[in-house]
Amino acid sequence: MSAPDDDLTASKVRERAGEIADRLDRLIKAENERREARGEAHITHREIAKKTGGRVSHSTVRSVHLAENGRGAPVNPQVTTLDAIGEVFGIRNGAEYFLSQAAADVVDAQLKSLHALAAIKGDGEHEPGDPGLSLAFRVAQLGPTSYQVVSKLADRLLAIELNARQGPDKTGRQDQ
Repeated sequence: MSAPDDDLTASKVRERAGEIADRLDRLIKAENERREARGEAHITHREIAKKTGGRVSHSTVRSVHLAENGRGAPVNPQVTTLDAIGEVFGIRNGAEYFLSQAAADVVDAQLKSLHALAAIKGDGEHEPGDPGLSLAFRVAQLGPTSYQVVSKLADRLLAIELNARQGPDKTGRQDQ
């Protein structure tokens, strides 16, 4: 029979393993959405492991993602393992993302913003990859004055497009 403290510790490890798995699942889903938009295959545990440069095996990635090892016990990954997995998804200090709700909230908000930018469609001729991200990266390199010009231009173009969508009669009535 196990002691109550052992049960509490096992419960905490299982809960933390589940939180880590949920966060890894969100990263994998975000990556797969990006890949689907480009017509690419989904990322695999084996590919994630390979991208860690051999620091993490694919079975470890799988165990972290499923929140348990091959024997059904909850995983308790090392900080170096979480850092390596995080780096695959562009997250410095991956352990902080996987172990801290505050850090996860910041990264998840950034992923949501990047996903929205990636959804912007270009003409397909001028910008390889995600046109919205490409535009955002270029704008981010502008100085303050140029940034203000681009921002005002975007506001003006949006106003023109919204006006055009409403038609010549801004009341929404059609000529009889």
